[in-house]
Amino acid sequence: MRDCADVDAIMTAYVDGEVTDDEAVDVRAHLTACSSCRERAEAEQTARKVLRTRAPMLGERASASLRARCVSMAPSDIDVAVPVDRVGGAGRWRGWAPLSMAAAVLLAVGAVFFIGQHQRLEAAFAAQLALDHERCFTHLDEVNPAFGQREAEVSLAALSGITAKLPAESAEFDLVDVRECLYDAGAMAHVLCRWRGEPVSLFVVPGESRREQVLEIVGHDAVVWSESDSGYVLVAEHGPVDLGQVADYVRGSSD
Repeated sequence: MRDCADVDAIMTAYVDGEVTDDEAVDVRAHLTACSSCRERAEAEQTARKVLRTRAPMLGERASASLRARCVSMAPSDIDVAVPVDRVGGAGRWRGWAPLSMAAAVLLAVGAVFFIGQHQRLEAAFAAQLALDHERCFTHLDEVNPAFGQREAEVSLAALSGITAKLPAESAEFDLVDVRECLYDAGAMAHVLCRWRGEPVSLFVVPGESRREQVLEIVGHDAVVWSESDSGYVLVAEHGPVDLGQVADYVRGSSD
């Protein structure tokens, strides 16, 4: 596999497990050396995971017209089938790869009942954060037990130039890693945490205020607020984590 164009041509098939053994070996070798292609592959894999695991819920809430719109986005020469009664199940997901992120966000926005363009944009942003939460925790390297509040704050400043006071660790709250994720307006900091052992993401969006709200999106909960001209978003999978408690802890610790 000589360059990114070669990998790009078969990325869809690779993520779907439809390449030959030799092609898979070539792609893995390229991904080891190329961070941009590796990030794309991870994003595609995460989008598929979210779509597949959340398909029944999304299918129940998304309208028929929205499902049809997502299908119409796929190239006409690629085999895509989605049952008329729901998304997923017997449906074939082949062909969604080039547009999987867009399709995931479309389905996610359709699964949240907001009125007005601004609220829909907020939902789309939260959907992207849910995908980033899944992707970064899925591809989390071995955790450094010495990583803590001070290390996280230094990493935050080094990666994104953000000076922020992060919560102190406790028996319930643990800081795991700090990464940088991209969104449509630039870069944001992603602080990986655990609350009572469960994965929780804290996103810090510099220079951008967000109105306070609570969202449920793509099977995840999100709590949004602003401090010091930056937006903060907590994201966790819906169910095992009381995100309201986490938000109270994070905001109280940073006062």
